[in-house]
Amino acid sequence: MKLLSDKHLFCDTEVKSIDTVKHKQPIIGSVIERGSWNEFKEMVEFYGRDVVIDNVKKARSFSGKTMYSIGGYFDIPIENRNYYTHKQFYQIPYL
Repeated sequence: MKLLSDKHLFCDTEVKSIDTVKHKQPIIGSVIERGSWNEFKEMVEFYGRDVVIDNVKKARSFSGKTMYSIGGYFDIPIENRNYYTHKQFYQIPYL
């Protein structure tokens, strides 16, 4: 998987220790949050659309922009997004 050679996606992890099957949730999350359009397409092609959608639904957090754009791209209803419901219950108030 070519994505594993991109240091900006996995800057906090030693790339040699990443298992694409065992670590698919963090890989998918990292590519969605920090990846380019080409990296996103490569990830979807590698894992398959259904696996990516399933992992997106299970994700616990995304940034605001990512949360809405990825849900819209995959046409995932808002009530089926774990990261949305989790965000609603655990918002940090602004000072």
